[in-house]
Amino acid sequence: MSFRIEGKKIRDAEGPDVQAAWAIEDEARRKGERIEMAETNAHPIATDDVRAEIADGIGWITLNRPKQLNALNLPMIRAIRTALEAFEADEAVRLVVFEGAGERGFCAGGDIRALYAAREEPDRATARTFFAEEYAVDHYVLTYAKPVVAFLDGIVMGGGVGLSYGATVKIVTERTRWAMPEAGIGFFPDVGASYFLSRLPHHAGRYLALTGEAVGADVLLRLGLADCFLPSAAWPAVKAALREAGAAGADAPAILTALREFSACFSSRRRSTPGW
Repeated sequence: MSFRIEGKKIRDAEGPDVQAAWAIEDEARRKGERIEMAETNAHPIATDDVRAEIADGIGWITLNRPKQLNALNLPMIRAIRTALEAFEADEAVRLVVFEGAGERGFCAGGDIRALYAAREEPDRATARTFFAEEYAVDHYVLTYAKPVVAFLDGIVMGGGVGLSYGATVKIVTERTRWAMPEAGIGFFPDVGASYFLSRLPHHAGRYLALTGEAVGADVLLRLGLADCFLPSAAWPAVKAALREAGAAGADAPAILTALREFSACFSSRRRSTPGW
């Protein structure tokens, strides 16, 4: 898919140039300019690693590489972007939900093996394209026109943090292990983390950035990096309730309010982690 702003196509760029094209699009959205969708062959979905569907007014995006902890590769980034664009353009979609397949994690980050395999490329085209498009998708979620819910069960690290940080409601569980471990491989905390970590209270962001320590639901809720707590076992029932509310015609604010109220029943039973 591509986008046209006032009749001018901007989304037919490939490689690093796509970042500039998306920056133009995001600026147009802020100005309220009319954006039209048009079909192109620029980034076809050619992966089974992302499932996207619309059910009862909710757009569902499932990262589907459970054996790799749903680590992101370039086809997945492009499939996520395409799904988000389609959901945003569809007036029937009132809410978008992200989740990860399997029980081990939402997303362990970028596929480091794929990037390492491409290390000999003289112009680093694979890495440049991956990071440019990944960062653009993260920003797209942050500025998305519709509410986004992210169910962060299990491992949420690196690129998984970046993909979910901009969600309207971030749900954590007793199994959530959240980290920005890039320092361990000599990289900086990317995907916007240098921005939001630096704004956390008590120098907690500096600590998380320098150590790469994995933290759980209590810390995330205390620092404002998550919004709701749910036991992992409750998610199937919550999904069914979301679909039921959507089928009944509930709007996004009503659905989100019900979700927060349901989560509060569990959050009130949890004790904050001492020292944070």
